[in-house]
Amino acid sequence: MPHFSVIIPTYNRAHLLPMAIESVLQQSFEDFEIVISNGGSTDNTGDVVKQFSDPRIKYFESAKRLSVGDNYQTGLENASGEYITFLSDDDAFSLNTIKEVEEAIRGHECDVLVFKSAFYFDSEGTYGAVPVRQNSLVVPNHTGEVTKFSRDEAIKGVFSNFGLGDQVNKRFNVSYLANAVYHRSVLTKISQQRPKVFDLTPADGYLAAAVAFAADSYYCWDKPLHVWTDWAENATATAEKKGDGLRNHYESLLQGNALMNVPLKFALPLNCTYNSLLTAKDDFTNEYPFDINWADYYFNVHQDLMFLKRVGVKIDLEVKEWHASLSGESPRVRDEVQQRTGDLLYRLKNVVVERFPRLATSLRRRRSSGDYEYYLGNSKGFENVLESARFLTKLL
Repeated sequence: MPHFSVIIPTYNRAHLLPMAIESVLQQSFEDFEIVISNGGSTDNTGDVVKQFSDPRIKYFESAKRLSVGDNYQTGLENASGEYITFLSDDDAFSLNTIKEVEEAIRGHECDVLVFKSAFYFDSEGTYGAVPVRQNSLVVPNHTGEVTKFSRDEAIKGVFSNFGLGDQVNKRFNVSYLANAVYHRSVLTKISQQRPKVFDLTPADGYLAAAVAFAADSYYCWDKPLHVWTDWAENATATAEKKGDGLRNHYESLLQGNALMNVPLKFALPLNCTYNSLLTAKDDFTNEYPFDINWADYYFNVHQDLMFLKRVGVKIDLEVKEWHASLSGESPRVRDEVQQRTGDLLYRLKNVVVERFPRLATSLRRRRSSGDYEYYLGNSKGFENVLESARFLTKLL
């Protein structure tokens, strides 16, 4: 049994996958396996993987197109390590990630260790509201401190991160697959509740909550050890990229499955995420430490709908459903939501964002200034995500 399994699901990324693989093969800690799950690629992904002769690479190729969840599931089912992590085929690890994680696990006896991510911009983009130039790296401020959270604190931390609960320690970080390492027993416990761990949309939303329920010891490390890539063809669907096609994208991901654990049934990102979180709550219902405030749910969805409207998503049907569903809630929930959405400051904020977008952007930039360091690849000697990960390694 290798100490670590690094699972890399991939699909038609033959031009990017080698950098993800190299970022693992170049690790300073060598007791690992790389499990590559090719979900039916039509490019030369198989040939690219064959160029690596390292026996620690295990390669599995599907004859048909797999969904994102099934691709992750295939990787998980073929992983044999004591600790398991995931890496997107267009991302990279800092070259000391596994070594440092191993040392932290040994020192703290972690079931789950969550760390921060840095962000590499292959093309121009935005970090928060701040414009970011092509070939640059954003590194969030970090202290290097490791903080332990009890199960109840971790569960509350996950739900609070998505607006469904009170705020907890700011040192808490949600596990989004590649920014965390999981002991095999945690994923085994989850699979006992849900044999296909990744069958929800979005899968990382379900896993983030389920991990908090399943782990006996949840630690957060305030240090960026993973590099997430933003590039023009990134598969992550956003409202800015998809526009009114966002709904169709999520409906296709759901594959006809209804959202069973939320009052609203429309297939938009936040609502689907809430369904994933609350499905995890139901799967581990006997261990849930607090009740959901459904007024938070309706208010947060309303905020999301207002944002989607501003970026060009047609939301008339969703708004109609929102009002119809809210009318069937208890008077307490209705009154609280109506008070919050009718609040003068809330309405003024929406007006400012809609009519004066430059002013709103300027205010967001001011709030986020000082939260990160920004490095230009041309001046620091990196030109891609792997080289930015090497730069991050030296920086840390």
